[in-house]
Amino acid sequence: MAVATGASIKGFESLVKGINNSFTKKLFAAEGVAVDTAQKCLAKFKNRQNASEHDPDGRAVQDTAEMKAAARAFAERNPDRADVTAMGMPWVNRSFRAARSVYADAGINDQGDLYFSMYHTMSYGVYLELANNRRHAVLEPIVREHAPEFLARIKGIYGAG
Repeated sequence: MAVATGASIKGFESLVKGINNSFTKKLFAAEGVAVDTAQKCLAKFKNRQNASEHDPDGRAVQDTAEMKAAARAFAERNPDRADVTAMGMPWVNRSFRAARSVYADAGINDQGDLYFSMYHTMSYGVYLELANNRRHAVLEPIVREHAPEFLARIKGIYGAG
């Protein structure tokens, strides 16, 4: 019958500590990948918002005088439904408040799940993403575009790829 010596116990403790350190390093690396992916998503969103031409007052160029006149005429004909989006016109970013209220986040939640996300902080942000059968959605397509690279990088860290 073998009796464990103090040296073998210390060796086991060192092994366990090394495993824990290795896992912690991988966890930090994975969290870094999540932060990097969130930053890429936010940069892509901002590039898309700033890519279209704008008038000096901030309105998109396609917001022409004819469109304004049509919107006024619609509002006058429908005083109880003065929402010009009911005309079927695409949404025009007039104030850029919605664009400025988009954020990206990444990290590890309370359950230990690694994540990255993008979200609106405007009350109508969900509407902007889901309205008209998601035809004008911006955030979800960007996240979906970056998800495969994110997963591949995480698998590379944990050796599952």
